[in-house]
Amino acid sequence: MRQLFCLTLRWPTETLRRALRTANVAANVEEISSAASASPELSSTLVPEIRRLGAARLDQDSDFDAERFPNAERFFHGGQ
Repeated sequence: MRQLFCLTLRWPTETLRRALRTANVAANVEEISSAASASPELSSTLVPEIRRLGAARLDQDSDFDAERFPNAERFFHGGQ
């Protein structure tokens, strides 16, 4: 299942744009998004970091309800 996720992952352009801006990196967001989507190796490297950051964000969000969003809970906290 994880490999399927990595192969079909589409990197949200606005998320990449914010990350690059925050890191003060000038780059073509569309090219980076395309490369990340086309490369299983790159995607599989980025997924653990996305999970870590997402889990930290959900842990701080008092409105997040794991029962209401079980897929998000499994993805960010379940390691699947």
